[in-house]
Amino acid sequence: PVPRGDIALMGARAARAGVTLRRVDDLAGLKRLVNEAAFRHRSDDGYLVELTTWSGRYASTAGVPARNVPGANGTGPIPVRSFAGGVLPQPPNAEPVDENVTVLALGTAEDDRLSWLRAGEATSIVLLTATALGLASCPVTEPLEVAETREVLRKDVFGTDGHPQMLLRIGWAPVNADPLPSTPRREFADVVAHLDGSPLL
Repeated sequence: PVPRGDIALMGARAARAGVTLRRVDDLAGLKRLVNEAAFRHRSDDGYLVELTTWSGRYASTAGVPARNVPGANGTGPIPVRSFAGGVLPQPPNAEPVDENVTVLALGTAEDDRLSWLRAGEATSIVLLTATALGLASCPVTEPLEVAETREVLRKDVFGTDGHPQMLLRIGWAPVNADPLPSTPRREFADVVAHLDGSPLL
């Protein structure tokens, strides 16, 4: 399992951005919510079109390449999203081990644009901290994209104290896993502009 001290460190760093980090203890309940959100997405044509435009790509420099997308697998403690065209192989004999999975929820007191920005900053901080600690990580956002499942998460994890903005699955990569292939990156000037709209030089 992920050491408590590591979780405390990630929580302290998230708090600097004004974001609360909590451990999700009911993984069986979370699995049900992930499956419910996935079921709803499978019947949403707009969602499916969007998903196939940016995942499972073979030659594009945008989106998530097929080589970085795992195949669908609903057998683990927390199912992964069914992306399009995944070809990333799982290590041989890698078995899902429930007790090694930790899911962390990041939440904010409000649910406005500034809160979303702060949650994004905190997510970056937590992911970088996890990486520095030698941990593997994976965002679990599907149940946050459906209003009903997000509301259940809010009540179960934050009660009346906050709004869930991100779920992160944190743990240890299988010891026999190959390094992940790199993903394409856009040029800095393609994604950042001055507040007045002028281009970066």
